[in-house]
Amino acid sequence: MQQNTLPAAAISWRRAGVILPPFAVQSGWDSHCQMPTPLLLDNDILRIYYCTRDQRNRSHVFFADVAVDAPARVIARSEKPCLLPGPAGYFDAAGVMPTSVIRVDSEIWMYFIGWTVRADVPYHNAIGLAVSRDGGATFERRFAGPVVGSTATEPLFCSTADVVRTSERWRMWYASTTEWRDLNGKLEPRYHLKYAESADGMAWRQQGRVAVDYRDEDEAAVARATVLRDGASFQMWFCHRDLVEYRDDATRAYRIGSAMSDDGMNWRRSDAGIFASGTPPLRGIDDVMQAYPSVLRIRDRLLMFYNGNGFGQTGILMATAPVTVEGAG
Repeated sequence: MQQNTLPAAAISWRRAGVILPPFAVQSGWDSHCQMPTPLLLDNDILRIYYCTRDQRNRSHVFFADVAVDAPARVIARSEKPCLLPGPAGYFDAAGVMPTSVIRVDSEIWMYFIGWTVRADVPYHNAIGLAVSRDGGATFERRFAGPVVGSTATEPLFCSTADVVRTSERWRMWYASTTEWRDLNGKLEPRYHLKYAESADGMAWRQQGRVAVDYRDEDEAAVARATVLRDGASFQMWFCHRDLVEYRDDATRAYRIGSAMSDDGMNWRRSDAGIFASGTPPLRGIDDVMQAYPSVLRIRDRLLMFYNGNGFGQTGILMATAPVTVEGAG
């Protein structure tokens, strides 16, 4: 079963390739298979939520059920979106993307990214909450507005988030935007990872605490944290990219980094490659970009789901790592 712990030893990942290629689930949904967000349904079935785009470039949330022991084997797919964009004027009218899914008693809660299009900057994001009472097949918004977004001290947008519930509190690591930078007439956002807490998973205290900061002034994005606990310490994986030429240059595009923490708030960042030698990128699949990781532990191994080139245009990929006992041979 899924667990929230892992060994403190360094983890080296082996690529397993594409497990979910983009597919047209309906006429009009035929682009991207983005932001993989897994949920273990039972001992045999793993559900992966993701988003795909319609002909108006609006993201909708779907899911695929795969075999736990062989995630490339698809058992079932949702034929209709389980979460649709919101109505005109709302924070999610231009699209919705899953970012964290968690069980809460008999319900399943999905934190999602809502998109709007603006006239002054290209877009705006905020984090919403939707709840499923039918085992994760369909979701309804808990609130019409976001649960994490712009505040008096964080005036710009918030996006990707990972949520962990403990007996004492709810914890969130989320992307928070600090500026829009004008590059020869084109506006590009810069966002890094911040930390927030909640007593109930709905009202979040955004105090501006930075979890993982920018590497330097040339870095534009530190996003999509995924956090597992190792006893009293924590391990995080995230993706990061540069400010320019990040769509097609493999040295500047999204790649996956990691960080360690003793308390979940103060992190030691590493940008060293996470993939084991002997598992090179797949040409045309993830040789330019590795983005949006999401990690969970199932039995004796760790599974990482992520996107490759084109922000999800090549589908959902997987990497694996064994769970070993520190000090063992």
